[in-house]
Amino acid sequence: MASRLTGSYLSGSYSRDTAIYPLDDVDIIFTIDPAPWQTGLLGKLMSPSPDKVLESFARALRLRYPQTSVHTQRRSVRLALSHVDIDCVPAIEEGPGSQFIFVPDRKDDAWIRSSPERHKLVSAEVNAANTGLLKPLIKLLKHWNACLPETARVRSFLIETLAITLFSHRRVETLTDG
Repeated sequence: MASRLTGSYLSGSYSRDTAIYPLDDVDIIFTIDPAPWQTGLLGKLMSPSPDKVLESFARALRLRYPQTSVHTQRRSVRLALSHVDIDCVPAIEEGPGSQFIFVPDRKDDAWIRSSPERHKLVSAEVNAANTGLLKPLIKLLKHWNACLPETARVRSFLIETLAITLFSHRRVETLTDG
């Protein structure tokens, strides 16, 4: 598997410093060379099957961590360690110099275009424009959301996206105002 990896980096709320206690998981993007998984028809290379790539990652993790729970999810492989879960996300880079990647989606059997590095950059810019108050505000909102009944909660990424969108157009002067 190591020969198929072209790079890796932290992603998600942990990397953006918007994770709240207790830390549920850490997301790691693993950029891959898709060629070993690709199939061809009449000489035209096709994207590899998301399921095959995720299963390959799961097998490699099970070999490396035989005493640990490993299971495939919709877009990642979860490595459940005793103190934290690590979501390993294989991704295909869009191209040289691009901030976009493609991540596998098992449910839709497709590769989804995403840009975690760009989101991290925009988050940092909006936080700086709001004198460092955006990240604490996001953490407060995530905590409030976690205290809601399960049927009323939204995904934490939605909270981040809404806050970044709102406060990129309107400055927050205090956490109370936010």
